Amino acid sequence: NQSMKLLATWPHKGPVNFVLTSPHHNKVATGSDVPRDGIRVYNLDRGDLNELIPRMYSGTRANDYASRNLKWAYDPATMQWGACESASHFLLVGYSARPALEVDHGHVPEDKRNSGQICVWDTQTRKEVHIAGPKTQNAFEVVWHPSQVVFVSATAATGDHDENVKTQLRLFVYKDSINVFSAVKTFECY
Repeated sequence: NQSMKLLATWPHKGPVNFVLTSPHHNKVATGSDVPRDGIRVYNLDRGDLNELIPRMYSGTRANDYASRNLKWAYDPATMQWGACESASHFLLVGYSARPALEVDHGHVPEDKRNSGQICVWDTQTRKEVHIAGPKTQNAFEVVWHPSQVVFVSATAATGDHDENVKTQLRLFVYKDSINVFSAVKTFECY
């Protein structure tokens, strides 16, 4: 019979929807529904767990709308660490536009309902990695390839597509020489 012991408490200003670890490093990522800096990365190799100061990350859309909007926000909807060792320092987050939890009648305006964002941060350099290709639609799942620096995003349909297409899956490949993830294939789902 094994028992668990509480080692630390990390307060957040909103509901925490994601807590992620990786077998490749001692970092923990959390994703919470707050208007700005909803993504935190804690490095467990840095001393007292209760005193850790996390690195904060936020999508550009989340930041842009955080200060001027009270009824809805861009919140993390999916989140994954890179699966293979060569991608393990990448944190991939898909945002979706959602009504604010603390507002009784919060709603997302019609023209913003499918305006989420896909972001990748290099947690070694602490910088966002550029994504070439469609990245500004609501994301509901992201998955890394198990042995390559490649990911798939599942999003609401956007761009030039048949009106019956509801979902699009996009394959993104990392181009190390230019530090960019490029969309190389789109699959449309009815």
